[in-house]
Amino acid sequence: TLSDVYSLGVLLYLLITGKKPYADSSEPSAVLHAVLTEEPVRPRARNPALPRDVEEVLLKALRKEPEQRYGSVEQFAGDVGRFLAGYPVAVRHGGTVYRARKFVKRHWVGLAAAAAVAAALVAGLLVANQQRRIAVRRFDDLRKLARAVMFDLHDSIATLPGSTKVREKLVRTGLEYVDALVADGSLNPDLQREVAASYARLGAVQGGANSNLGDVAGAQQSFRKAIRVSGALVASRFSTDEDRLQLAQLHLALGQIGGDGFEEEFTEALRIEKELLGRRPDDFGARQALSATYASLSAAHANRKDYVRALEERRLAHAILEDLAKEKPGDSHVRRELALSCKYFGSLLQRGKDLPGALQLYERAVAIDEERLRADANSALVRLDLSYSLGSVSACLGEMGDLPRAIAFRERATALREEMAAADPADRWANLGFARSLGRLSDLQERNGDVLYARATRVRSLAILRSWRDKDPGNAELAKEIAAGEAELAGLPRRP
Repeated sequence: TLSDVYSLGVLLYLLITGKKPYADSSEPSAVLHAVLTEEPVRPRARNPALPRDVEEVLLKALRKEPEQRYGSVEQFAGDVGRFLAGYPVAVRHGGTVYRARKFVKRHWVGLAAAAAVAAALVAGLLVANQQRRIAVRRFDDLRKLARAVMFDLHDSIATLPGSTKVREKLVRTGLEYVDALVADGSLNPDLQREVAASYARLGAVQGGANSNLGDVAGAQQSFRKAIRVSGALVASRFSTDEDRLQLAQLHLALGQIGGDGFEEEFTEALRIEKELLGRRPDDFGARQALSATYASLSAAHANRKDYVRALEERRLAHAILEDLAKEKPGDSHVRRELALSCKYFGSLLQRGKDLPGALQLYERAVAIDEERLRADANSALVRLDLSYSLGSVSACLGEMGDLPRAIAFRERATALREEMAAADPADRWANLGFARSLGRLSDLQERNGDVLYARATRVRSLAILRSWRDKDPGNAELAKEIAAGEAELAGLPRRP
């Protein structure tokens, strides 16, 4: 991370000044000597018009001592963002005058207007009115701050590896501001919407469908709070169809967490969505939401081994997505949902031994994801989706007995997983996913008679699993997985 900070600092220095931080030289030894021993040329010496804040940010990123640099890319980016927004940068630790100057620069129009108003009304303005204006301004400032923390900052780091704890901190901090406004009795329809959305974000970070902290009980509590606020808004005269759709999505999110009562939440989401579609049958967002609810019901019933209901609900969800994809073929979100639906639908058909039908769906998922990857070659999410699609094809071909093709598809999936693991060695989920993909590849190689390849692949898989077991020695599931892999390895002959 500290090397990344330094590299980004060099890049930003070059972008801003047009020159490298050290004297140009074609001799590698001279370059190395400069990087190790010389202080970088101060950016303002290159560009005298450069603000001092930017110079201080660059110099901190380029410190010789790693511990003196920014501790993370997020901290570095945070100071850059603060400068661009006109706020004080953390690296300067400026005093009152510095911060006041920044504040005035950001708000000079508002301050000038306020001064003019104060001068015009100073003779007759009552203290009570002045206090009221201060209260209103405080309300607006707090609300803006809460929005910035919970939405802008949160969303800017949501896709970064290892950001879950930081995301939770941001949402909790923002909610403290929102709760203070609600406690003052200042709730209005717009604020109600923000409060509901804020509790939903906290619930997603605590235990939602994607990257989360595993706090299921906390997530359930947060989503219930969001539902109470959103339900009160829907029951008021200020409600809109978008509010009703938000309430349906909150019920869906709570049901997706699982536990007792999940069907009640899904049923309520269905009721709201169908009621809305009864008045607006072509509403794209409501149809998307209805598809998601059917899909979640299908997954829940599959987990409970009620495969008949799961298959029926998956067909309904898939049919809606097919129509949406035809209406908006360029909608990336719909394309992804359709590919995911192909995989889930295919898994139910595969369980029912309709292997040709399952394979057809899996291959369509691969085609969609490959098209998405061509459009966004650097997307980690698309690569992950494609690895799952390739793995599904491999599993189906393996069950059909076509081992050479099954191995070829599993090798492609494993290569993608290896890229993701290498991109972030600290990402536990990505590295375990790579290890498990290697394990499945080893199984296929063994079945195909490639014993030496199977042994080598299993050894790689176990090495990764053991390295993560050493970091988490109390993890019983991981220990069980390692024991199963060791048993598989012991059963493999050492030569063909």
